[in-house]
Amino acid sequence: MRKIIFTLLVATLLLGVVTAYAKKQDEVEHFEITPNPMERDCTIYLSFRNQLNISLQIQTVGGELIKDIYSGPSGKSMEFYWDRDDLENQYVPAGTYMVVLGYDTRYTSTKKTLILK
Repeated sequence: MRKIIFTLLVATLLLGVVTAYAKKQDEVEHFEITPNPMERDCTIYLSFRNQLNISLQIQTVGGELIKDIYSGPSGKSMEFYWDRDDLENQYVPAGTYMVVLGYDTRYTSTKKTLILK
């Protein structure tokens, strides 16, 4: 009997964790980069169901930080402009880059952008 109660308790806890994770994944309603591919600049559009603490970065495909775009509380909808500059305000070369949205310290959403020329 104890074994059955313990198994039910563990199953209930696991279900709660999975449900909480799924709900967090639904917090981001919209994440778009326009234009993509880009040449000179792009706009990143975000919208959220609830206010979150977010960070938005540009990274290389290998994970190297190129630019911190924003870190702080989100609004319902937000837009950010990136003009191909890096941390030293140098123009980044053509190639593939990742736009990484982190939220609530544990979750990330990533979109790829391609810079032409």
